[in-house]
Amino acid sequence: MKKILNYLISILICFSGLSAPIHAATNDYPNSNYAKLTNDQKEILDHMKELDPTFDISGEYVQVEKKIGLISVQTFQTYGAISLSNMAIYISVSRINDPGKDTFKVSAVAEWLNVPTIRIQDGFEIAWAGNFAITSHNAVTCYKGVGVLSGKTSLMQSQPNTGLGYAVECSHYYGQALDWVRIDATISQLDSSGIANICATYSHATANLGISGVSISKTPSISFSFYGTSDSMSKITSVSY
Repeated sequence: MKKILNYLISILICFSGLSAPIHAATNDYPNSNYAKLTNDQKEILDHMKELDPTFDISGEYVQVEKKIGLISVQTFQTYGAISLSNMAIYISVSRINDPGKDTFKVSAVAEWLNVPTIRIQDGFEIAWAGNFAITSHNAVTCYKGVGVLSGKTSLMQSQPNTGLGYAVECSHYYGQALDWVRIDATISQLDSSGIANICATYSHATANLGISGVSISKTPSISFSFYGTSDSMSKITSVSY
């Protein structure tokens, strides 16, 4: 009788719509404070991990945010700002145990929710305030119907205490569109206290004339210089140290 009762209760829970969101197991996130994050933050990290299972999620997370809108199925061409229905930007920041220093790993992901009409060379950049210096960085891309690939990004500019920008191929063989791009950067400074803004910006070229360069200021804000026109989306967050 008890087994039958438990079975009926489980059915009622399934149909009630009141069940809690399902997240990854805490042991899937070694050496992190995943269990202490909010459900929204867990959903962001779980999605980043779903996009790329090799995504390194170690460290104590101090900031996890996203900039996202509703998803619609369409091919589009934007003019000016990339709309929230066409792209999502995610930023996660984890503190790395590094005695005597403030060391953080910053991961920024730009994910296309719809396929852009024009697919040439774009740019993805991150920058930060404070006196943090880059100790390591890399970028990885994924294409629809192809998967994760290396060699489809190239470092355009790196200012050691300010930020860096990558050129990103927006399409691959046979016109396969870019699905997402991620930049990982480890930044560090001597132990101090304050608040640092961190900015991620995706620039989408709308004319087949290429990228001429990237300029990075300490606000932090990042601007790409295109020979032609470009659209962009930015996400800014901040961390205390």
